[in-house]
Order: sequence, then C-alpha cells, then structure tokens
Amino acid sequence: MQEKKMNVLIISPFAAPNLGGVESHIDKLMAYAQKKNIFPILLTYQPLTRNVKCAEEELTANYEIHRINWPGYDLFNKFENYFPLQFLYLFPGLFYLSFTYMLKNAKKIKCIHAHGLAAAAVTKILKAFFHKRSVVSTHAVYSFSNRKILAKLVKWLLGDFDAILAVSEVSKQELIGLGLNASKIFVHPNWVATDTFTMRDKSECKKILGLKMQSNVLFVGRF
Repeated sequence: MQEKKMNVLIISPFAAPNLGGVESHIDKLMAYAQKKNIFPILLTYQPLTRNVKCAEEELTANYEIHRINWPGYDLFNKFENYFPLQFLYLFPGLFYLSFTYMLKNAKKIKCIHAHGLAAAAVTKILKAFFHKRSVVSTHAVYSFSNRKILAKLVKWLLGDFDAILAVSEVSKQELIGLGLNASKIFVHPNWVATDTFTMRDKSECKKILGLKMQSNVLFVGRF
C-alpha cells in the first residue's frame, strides 16, 4: 500500500515563470518535496516582474500551483527602496488567495511554508485561524541596525513560527540579534544544480570561450 503524502502549503509572491533567486529556490523546493513523499501546493501571483502570463491553476498528480492575477506590472522593483510600499503591494492578493484556499482545504494541509515577509504576514493570520504548523524562509539580509521599525516588525512577525530558515549565516545571526529563539533558526543554503554546474579545468574553459588566460569572468545573478 502506497504511503499517503503529506500536503504542505507553500506561499510565495514570486515563482516561475517569473525570474529570480526566490523563483529558482521554489522550483528546487517543489522538486525536492516530491522526492520526499510531500505534496507541495504553491500559492503565488502571476509574474509580477516579467511580462508573461501562464495558467492560473496547475493541478497534477505530484503538485498543485494556484496563481492570482495582480495589477501593477514591475511595481515591485519600483518600490524596492520603500519597504512599506513593497509590503503593502505584495500582501493583499496573496492573503486573499491563501485565506480563501484554506477556507476550503484547511483539513488536508499539514504545514504552511512562507517565503518572505509578506507571505509570513499572511501565514501568521492563517495560523491564528487554522492552527497549522508554520515555517518561514527569509530571502534577504535586512540590515536591522539601520531599520529599527522593521526590526520590531520582523521580531513580532516571526516570533511564533515553528521554524525559521535563514538565507545565510549572516541572516541567521541578525535574526538571533532581534531576540528570536536561536534554537528554531536554521540556515538554508541556496541549491546549486550540480547536474548542470560542475567543476571543469579553468584553462580548458578559457580556450573554449576564447578568453585570454589571465581573464576573469564575473557572473551577475539577476540580469
């Protein structure tokens, strides 16, 4: 008899076919979950920073994706230096999608996994109503020493999560510095697709690319 899969709700404002580090992380997370007999259900927006549209629902035997349309193409990037505006832009649609989904499906959800602060705020409310275990992943270093109000908000926001996955050791230490429980904060290093990216001989690679032997190449992660 096949073991029943555990349903985990993943909430993220960003996912493929949007492009970026969070989106790549979500892709890898969804694939990894399926290997571990976990059924991931992703709630997200239609792409916010890439001018493409895709199916509002993807319902398969191994995962589900539900996307909500949201106005304001590329407003996220325009609000980059204004956290309150960025947060207020990302929160409402994600909350509506997540709350209405849970009203119909709460019984089958074992755990909620939030990505970023807007999703964390959504999950905090869902947790109060539906009493599910919750995990949050951070995807940034927030420099709280220069942002006192944000520091207080994040401490309150993340305080009752069952686990916090920090994007790096630096991120973990700044969260501990807020007074959050260090025993439930873990580092989640970003994946490297080792089937695609493997170590090769540097001299051979430079010859293939036609580079001078003393040349160095700098990779920029988001174009």
